[in-house]
Amino acid sequence: MLDVEVHSDLDELGVLLPQWDRLVVAGERPRSAPALVMPWYRHLAAPGTSPRVLTAWEGSELVGVLPMTLLKRRFNLARYEIAGSAVLNAVEPAGAPGRESEVAGAFARALQRTSPVPDTLRFGWMERTSPWSDAMWRAWGGTRPNLQSLASCPGLRLSLDTGGYQGWLARRDKGLAHGVRRRQRRIAEEGFVIATHDDAAGITARLPAVVRQYNSRRKARQDGGAVFDERVLEMLHESVIALSDQGRIWLTTIERDGECMGVGLSVTAGKVATGWIAGFDEAWSRFAPGICTLFASIEFAASRGYAEYDLGIGGQAYKYGIADREVPLELVELERRGLWPLQSPFQLVPLRRRPALIAGVDRCLKQARALRRRTEGGGPG
Repeated sequence: MLDVEVHSDLDELGVLLPQWDRLVVAGERPRSAPALVMPWYRHLAAPGTSPRVLTAWEGSELVGVLPMTLLKRRFNLARYEIAGSAVLNAVEPAGAPGRESEVAGAFARALQRTSPVPDTLRFGWMERTSPWSDAMWRAWGGTRPNLQSLASCPGLRLSLDTGGYQGWLARRDKGLAHGVRRRQRRIAEEGFVIATHDDAAGITARLPAVVRQYNSRRKARQDGGAVFDERVLEMLHESVIALSDQGRIWLTTIERDGECMGVGLSVTAGKVATGWIAGFDEAWSRFAPGICTLFASIEFAASRGYAEYDLGIGGQAYKYGIADREVPLELVELERRGLWPLQSPFQLVPLRRRPALIAGVDRCLKQARALRRRTEGGGPG
């Protein structure tokens, strides 16, 4: 039987970070690295939330980590959510390889003993075949929670373990490769240089450009993604320092004389690299800077011996011309059923009706407060 500890103080985790990171590297989940998750907690966790990090132990050996936030919602309903929302998006629990289901079961039993017990538990984007959510559902004692898929989308990957960059490029449509080379030549003719930076000083000096270019691209896409601000910049700075010391992060740029056309930030774990943050100046869109930085990032990954490059979340059309395989991804949530422990009267309400009823009660309370303020304001002075 594994022992599980629940941490609400981030300072307690400092001595555990190397062991946690070894689990992430073994599982090859770059965005789950503590060098990313811990700065996210410090700078980007939503107001009103608090950390809840579960660690699973076999004696003195750390065999699992589940990093979450706790939001105590109105009417004493407790919402637990995997860390990294809005910026990392694909943070996953970390477990010793081959023992994920065992660790997940230990986490489920621990959550039923913690206070407050989750009313809902939401994971980030994970492969549909991931054992974590299903194993936690199966291990839940008493009435099992409702397990539901909230959304799905493709994750696209490409292989570099057969012939490296040139081998991958040979498998692509010749028109695509020719088009990228032509744009690279045009970029050079404009005086721009495509370069890759893997040292902390080189990357951190360019982080303001990363934020600026990401926001520029986000605005053009109009996809409602998170706006990057000073808090994101602080998180990135801390993460770059930690990961660059391990050779697990690099930034590809297209620059000339202090002007930046495009950026692409990649992070790694094990033999897998993933494109994390990218953007470009819309004024130069005719040169396809996003594709050019991506190709340069893939080439750099191959030169470092990585076997796979993950193109991130989403099935944008350009990715299908680049990828070798598609992996279904899901957002999954566990919703607790049953009345014990009774933390809120809203547990008496069927799950499907809770959101509408809570919203209705909220509206009534808001109207009552407004009426009271008007009544008090209209009294004798």
